[in-house]
Amino acid sequence: DGSSFAFHIFRISYFRWYRTLQQRFREPNSSDTPSTDRIQRISNLLPTMVPPILLQTVTNEILDRLLKDHELNVHIYMDGRRRRMKQSTDEKRGRQRQTEEGNLRQFLVSGLLPSSFQGTGVNGGDGCFIPESHVFLETFPLPVLWMDQIRHVLRRREHAATSLGQTTTVSKSNFRMIQCVEEADRSVALASAMDTTNR
Repeated sequence: DGSSFAFHIFRISYFRWYRTLQQRFREPNSSDTPSTDRIQRISNLLPTMVPPILLQTVTNEILDRLLKDHELNVHIYMDGRRRRMKQSTDEKRGRQRQTEEGNLRQFLVSGLLPSSFQGTGVNGGDGCFIPESHVFLETFPLPVLWMDQIRHVLRRREHAATSLGQTTTVSKSNFRMIQCVEEADRSVALASAMDTTNR
């Protein structure tokens, strides 16, 4: 399921970004001082701040692990425009997205944080309290184009794999992207039931 796979990639990318910034905050010679307060550090840790190049790197790392290290067949099924079976899910996610965007707007305009940022968390250095990484993902929206960015990397890898397959027989791995007309779930289930390769 391409949507679930892409979300998995984004979460890994964000956790890596979060860890990198937290380590940077703790460095003795860091440019971040107590005057660079909690608000500024939270701004840097927003999910929308994840660099596109990091999404590309993580996507390629995961594909390399599956295709090269384990020599698996990887077929990614992308949802189509018609998602009749997921209408209620889409409506729920739409409402959730509105809430997350409202949280982001309130934070950027007024510097106000939702109640989920109160309580236990981790120390960001210099006594600066920073919530755990999952709180950011549950509170603020993901970048608007995050799915398109990951899809673009996957398409480039598919094109490269196709070109390689036409000219050499070096790789035994099989990487394909399948664009479904409706939800990918049914196509994934059907393909899995018919697959006898155990790969």
